[in-house]
Amino acid sequence: MLLGALCDLKPDLFDGFRAKMLPLAAGGECRIEIGRVNRAYVSAAKAVVDVSRLPGTSRHFDDIIGRIRRATDLSDKVRAQGEAAFTHLFEAEAAVHGSDPRSVHLHEAGATDALIDILGTFHLLESLSVTDVSCSPLNLGCGAVECSHGTYPVPAPATAHLLRGFPVYSRGPALERVTPTGAAILRTLSPELCDFPRFTYTRIGYGAGDHDSAGFPNVLRAFLGSDAPETPAETVISIEATIDDMTGQIAGYFIERALALGAVDVYFTPIFMKKNRPATKLTCLCPREKLQVITRLFFEESTTLGLRFAEMGRLTLDRDVESVDTPWGKVRIKLGRLDGALVNYHPEYEDCAALAREAHVPLKMVQAEAIASFLRHTHAAR
Repeated sequence: MLLGALCDLKPDLFDGFRAKMLPLAAGGECRIEIGRVNRAYVSAAKAVVDVSRLPGTSRHFDDIIGRIRRATDLSDKVRAQGEAAFTHLFEAEAAVHGSDPRSVHLHEAGATDALIDILGTFHLLESLSVTDVSCSPLNLGCGAVECSHGTYPVPAPATAHLLRGFPVYSRGPALERVTPTGAAILRTLSPELCDFPRFTYTRIGYGAGDHDSAGFPNVLRAFLGSDAPETPAETVISIEATIDDMTGQIAGYFIERALALGAVDVYFTPIFMKKNRPATKLTCLCPREKLQVITRLFFEESTTLGLRFAEMGRLTLDRDVESVDTPWGKVRIKLGRLDGALVNYHPEYEDCAALAREAHVPLKMVQAEAIASFLRHTHAAR
């Protein structure tokens, strides 16, 4: 299912993938094909690795690691990942049986099948230039699975051992939905575990399982994309105090001091406190490095006996200033840009107020003329 989903993301990778995988059969008869099937009306790529004609000898850990190391057509990274995955797989089987990993063996056909599944997955991920992998919670399935040692409940013992620490659940018809091989691949990839990552995807691949369950698509879905661009956020500390016994004069003085000491914003919110007393919530936002000095200001200049503070993100537009001409003089226009595009503009209040006082005209008239002048200038520049 992993091979099918990854090939479905970019079908032109299949021929190169097959050419890299066939030598893993070590001269034995092996057939690797890919086609399309429907699983509960979902079209998916079905990867077929037919090793049924390979001999029935056993393969131990050293045999398989040796075969990986001789696969020089594969990159060093893919072979290292393959060794790690098989180490996880053999250690899990050994832990289940209470034996040494080097005494565990795989049937020749099963060993080759697992080699192609594991090395093929890592090779395709490399071919797709994947650098990070995320994985949603895993549906283990339910029921029982037939193994060489007998019938075991799903998940198989080795799968259960390998998926310790992964979020899992069980849903749908009785079916094994995560095998030890798939679990070993995931253990090696160490994916980010989340419901769905924050990223921008451009391709979706579907890999089909063998069984077709009505109303429950037996498919593995892979999304390929890139990290979503991060919004340039800064971290600030919000400091709050609720006060019912401070005068307006002290409050105004506090704002002046806080801004002078490096606060990025200070504001008051009318509230009601216990005993229905009207009061004020004093909030101050500051950079982390200013936390100590602003906290000290709260206790020195306000009447509060305690504080609350929390870390939060703060986003600001890229800011710039331009000057425009009005009939009464120059006014600065504050500009806000998002990804280089102008989204906000506003005349500087102090400039407009000074011109209004000097010319004895309404403030709103100066502000309106400044905006009109800016828009005329901006339109002409285009």
